[in-house]
Amino acid sequence: IGSGTPDSPQKLRSFRSLRVFNGKLYATVADLLGVGVVIASGNPAAGDNAWSQVSPSYDDFPVWALYPWNGWLYATTGQTMLQDPTKPGYGVYKTDGVNGWTPIVTNGGYQGRLPVRSPNGPSFGELNGQLYVGMNRPTELIRINADDTWDLVVGEPRMTPAGFKALEDELKTLK
Repeated sequence: IGSGTPDSPQKLRSFRSLRVFNGKLYATVADLLGVGVVIASGNPAAGDNAWSQVSPSYDDFPVWALYPWNGWLYATTGQTMLQDPTKPGYGVYKTDGVNGWTPIVTNGGYQGRLPVRSPNGPSFGELNGQLYVGMNRPTELIRINADDTWDLVVGEPRMTPAGFKALEDELKTLK
Protein backbone atom coordinates (compact mmCIF):
# COMPACT_ATOMS: atom_id res chain seq x y z
CA ILE A 1 0.00 0.00 0.00
CA GLY A 2 2.85 2.41 0.78
CA SER A 3 4.01 2.67 -2.82
CA GLY A 4 0.70 3.18 -4.57
CA THR A 5 -2.10 1.05 -5.95
CA PRO A 6 -1.95 -0.83 -9.25
CA ASP A 7 -3.96 1.95 -10.92
CA SER A 8 -2.00 4.93 -9.57
CA PRO A 9 1.60 6.09 -9.49
CA GLN A 10 0.81 8.19 -6.40
CA LYS A 11 2.68 7.34 -3.23
CA LEU A 12 0.06 6.47 -0.64
CA ARG A 13 1.11 7.45 2.89
CA SER A 14 -1.85 7.31 5.25
CA PHE A 15 -5.07 5.62 6.27
CA ARG A 16 -7.92 8.07 6.76
CA SER A 17 -11.61 8.01 7.38
CA LEU A 18 -11.81 4.53 8.91
CA ARG A 19 -15.50 3.54 8.91
CA VAL A 20 -17.46 0.37 9.65
CA PHE A 21 -20.25 -0.35 7.17
CA ASN A 22 -22.20 -3.57 6.55
CA GLY A 23 -19.74 -5.75 8.48
CA LYS A 24 -16.61 -4.43 6.78
CA LEU A 25 -13.97 -1.90 7.72
CA TYR A 26 -13.57 0.75 5.03
CA ALA A 27 -10.73 3.25 4.80
CA THR A 28 -9.28 5.77 2.45
CA VAL A 29 -5.65 5.07 1.74
CA ALA A 30 -4.33 8.48 0.81
CA ASP A 31 -1.37 10.41 -0.52
CA LEU A 32 0.46 13.16 1.36
CA LEU A 33 -2.33 15.67 0.65
CA GLY A 34 -5.13 13.38 1.86
CA VAL A 35 -6.71 12.15 -1.37
CA GLY A 36 -6.80 8.47 -2.23
CA VAL A 37 -8.86 5.36 -2.91
CA VAL A 38 -11.28 3.35 -0.80
CA ILE A 39 -10.22 -0.05 0.46
CA ALA A 40 -12.29 -2.53 2.50
CA SER A 41 -11.91 -5.74 4.46
CA GLY A 42 -14.26 -8.09 6.26
CA ASN A 43 -11.27 -9.33 8.29
CA PRO A 44 -8.74 -6.50 8.64
CA ALA A 45 -6.69 -8.39 11.24
CA ALA A 46 -5.68 -10.85 8.51
CA GLY A 47 -3.33 -8.23 7.03
CA ASP A 48 -2.54 -6.95 3.55
CA ASN A 49 -4.15 -9.76 1.55
CA ALA A 50 -7.50 -9.28 3.33
CA TRP A 51 -8.00 -5.81 1.84
CA SER A 52 -9.21 -4.85 -1.63
CA GLN A 53 -9.76 -1.61 -3.48
CA VAL A 54 -13.50 -0.93 -3.72
CA SER A 55 -13.52 2.44 -5.46
CA PRO A 56 -12.58 3.41 -8.99
CA SER A 57 -9.04 4.57 -9.71
CA TYR A 58 -7.34 7.44 -7.92
CA ASP A 59 -7.37 9.50 -11.11
CA ASP A 60 -11.08 8.91 -11.82
CA PHE A 61 -12.46 8.95 -8.26
CA PRO A 62 -10.11 10.75 -5.83
CA VAL A 63 -11.67 10.12 -2.39
CA TRP A 64 -11.25 12.35 0.66
CA ALA A 65 -13.69 11.18 3.34
CA LEU A 66 -16.17 8.40 4.13
CA TYR A 67 -19.29 8.36 6.30
CA PRO A 68 -21.96 5.69 6.86
CA TRP A 69 -25.41 7.29 6.92
CA ASN A 70 -29.00 6.39 6.14
CA GLY A 71 -28.11 2.80 5.14
CA TRP A 72 -25.37 3.86 2.70
CA LEU A 73 -21.66 4.64 2.75
CA TYR A 74 -21.05 8.19 1.51
CA ALA A 75 -17.77 9.49 0.07
CA THR A 76 -16.50 12.92 -0.87
CA THR A 77 -14.26 13.30 -3.88
CA GLY A 78 -12.15 16.05 -5.33
CA GLN A 79 -8.77 17.17 -6.38
CA THR A 80 -5.80 18.27 -4.33
CA MET A 81 -5.88 21.34 -2.13
CA LEU A 82 -5.60 23.84 -4.98
CA GLN A 83 -8.31 24.58 -7.52
CA ASP A 84 -7.47 23.34 -11.00
CA PRO A 85 -9.66 24.72 -13.80
CA THR A 86 -9.40 21.43 -15.68
CA LYS A 87 -11.04 19.54 -12.76
CA PRO A 88 -14.73 19.63 -11.78
CA GLY A 89 -14.44 20.35 -8.04
CA TYR A 90 -15.86 18.26 -5.21
CA GLY A 91 -18.41 15.47 -5.41
CA VAL A 92 -20.50 13.44 -2.99
CA TYR A 93 -21.32 9.81 -3.81
CA LYS A 94 -22.92 6.85 -2.03
CA THR A 95 -22.62 3.06 -2.23
CA ASP A 96 -24.34 0.07 -0.73
CA GLY A 97 -20.95 -1.67 -0.81
CA VAL A 98 -21.96 -3.88 -3.74
CA ASN A 99 -23.27 -1.89 -6.69
CA GLY A 100 -20.74 0.86 -7.28
CA TRP A 101 -20.98 4.56 -6.46
CA THR A 102 -24.06 6.72 -7.11
CA PRO A 103 -23.55 10.50 -7.54
CA ILE A 104 -25.42 12.79 -5.15
CA VAL A 105 -23.59 16.08 -5.82
CA THR A 106 -21.09 16.55 -8.64
CA ASN A 107 -19.16 19.34 -10.36
CA GLY A 108 -18.33 21.24 -7.20
CA GLY A 109 -22.01 21.63 -6.34
CA TYR A 110 -22.47 23.26 -9.77
CA GLN A 111 -20.72 26.43 -8.68
CA GLY A 112 -20.12 28.12 -12.03
CA ARG A 113 -17.67 30.73 -10.75
CA LEU A 114 -14.31 28.97 -10.66
CA PRO A 115 -12.71 31.20 -7.98
CA VAL A 116 -15.43 30.15 -5.50
CA ARG A 117 -15.80 26.48 -6.48
CA SER A 118 -14.53 24.19 -3.72
CA PRO A 119 -12.05 21.60 -5.02
CA ASN A 120 -12.67 18.89 -2.40
CA GLY A 121 -14.81 17.74 0.50
CA PRO A 122 -12.76 16.75 3.52
CA SER A 123 -15.44 16.36 6.22
CA PHE A 124 -18.83 14.90 7.18
CA GLY A 125 -21.10 15.38 10.19
CA GLU A 126 -24.60 14.25 11.08
CA LEU A 127 -27.22 16.32 12.91
CA ASN A 128 -30.99 15.90 13.29
CA GLY A 129 -31.24 13.20 10.64
CA GLN A 130 -29.33 15.14 8.00
CA LEU A 131 -25.80 14.73 6.70
CA TYR A 132 -23.59 17.81 6.50
CA VAL A 133 -20.61 17.95 4.16
CA GLY A 134 -17.83 20.52 4.56
CA MET A 135 -15.72 21.72 1.66
CA ASN A 136 -12.37 23.40 1.47
CA ARG A 137 -10.89 26.56 -0.08
CA PRO A 138 -13.26 28.29 -0.31
CA THR A 139 -15.42 27.20 2.57
CA GLU A 140 -18.76 25.64 1.66
CA LEU A 141 -21.24 23.59 3.67
CA ILE A 142 -24.08 21.56 2.21
CA ARG A 143 -26.79 19.52 3.88
CA ILE A 144 -27.94 16.22 2.40
CA ASN A 145 -31.47 15.09 3.18
CA ALA A 146 -32.67 11.48 3.57
CA ASP A 147 -33.95 11.50 -0.05
CA ASP A 148 -30.50 12.66 -1.30
CA THR A 149 -31.67 16.14 -2.21
CA TRP A 150 -29.28 18.76 -0.91
CA ASP A 151 -29.29 22.31 0.36
CA LEU A 152 -26.61 24.97 0.39
CA VAL A 153 -25.93 26.06 3.99
CA VAL A 154 -22.77 28.15 3.49
CA GLY A 155 -21.41 29.24 0.11
CA GLU A 156 -22.03 31.29 -3.01
CA PRO A 157 -25.55 30.98 -4.52
CA ARG A 158 -25.81 29.16 -7.84
CA MET A 159 -28.09 27.54 -10.38
CA THR A 160 -28.05 23.72 -10.42
CA PRO A 161 -29.90 21.06 -12.43
CA ALA A 162 -32.27 20.81 -9.42
CA GLY A 163 -32.90 24.58 -9.36
CA PHE A 164 -31.46 27.62 -7.63
CA LYS A 165 -29.40 26.93 -4.48
CA ALA A 166 -28.79 29.71 -1.98
CA LEU A 167 -28.62 30.21 1.75
CA GLU A 168 -32.02 29.64 3.35
CA ASP A 169 -32.40 33.33 4.33
CA GLU A 170 -31.72 34.38 0.73
CA LEU A 171 -34.33 31.92 -0.57
CA LYS A 172 -36.92 33.33 1.85
CA THR A 173 -36.16 36.83 0.56
CA LEU A 174 -36.76 35.70 -3.04
CA LYS A 175 -40.22 34.26 -2.26
